[in-house]
Amino acid sequence: MLCRRLALFGSTLPSTPIAARAYRSSSLIPLAEEYLLKSRIVFLTGPISDTKSSDVIDKLLFLEFQDNRKPIHLHIGSPGGSVSAVLSIYNTMKYIRSRVTTLCLGQASSMASLLLAAGAPGERRIFSNSTVMIHQPYRHMAGPAVDIGVQHILKLRECLNQIYSHHTGQPIERIEQCTERDMYMSADEAKEFGIVDEVIVPRRLAGSSNEGTKSCTDDGSAVKEQKLWFQ
Repeated sequence: MLCRRLALFGSTLPSTPIAARAYRSSSLIPLAEEYLLKSRIVFLTGPISDTKSSDVIDKLLFLEFQDNRKPIHLHIGSPGGSVSAVLSIYNTMKYIRSRVTTLCLGQASSMASLLLAAGAPGERRIFSNSTVMIHQPYRHMAGPAVDIGVQHILKLRECLNQIYSHHTGQPIERIEQCTERDMYMSADEAKEFGIVDEVIVPRRLAGSSNEGTKSCTDDGSAVKEQKLWFQ
């Protein structure tokens, strides 16, 4: 498609380097998004706002409508964001029939960690150098609305704790204890906690072998084999 576009409009391409770079960027971005959707990949990066939540939900519903028998791959790299925005995505993930796999690209902090944990059982993955952080919801409040706001936050916290407990297998009591303060986890710790099922070694770090990689002991004997993502 891009080659055809260049052939048809080659004489109108911008001549300056900056303009040419902008043209290439504006032309390639829609093509990249189209390719990702065809591959049933949805990216969720940066702070999660209502606008971003709406975009992700649109894509989930579109892919569900296309073929609900195929999985959808949600790739997450986010510091978190709006509780209501994340819960909207979460509810959509649980509403559609397509199973949603999750992959942490670098970080899944705050509410983003809930979406990571909510992926299809056995298909929640994280890159080995990624970080996960969980904590309780909070909001700065002052004045007469404090009491009402506190009650709302307590109910919201109870709801989120139940979701974390359901997807991680951890008892509510431990979830409550761990979320009292910011709790940071490495990839292996996130797996042990039950937020993810598998730790993925990036291709460049693992080597170019298509057979996967193996962790070795000091004497060189293989002790564990790890899959590579998208081999």
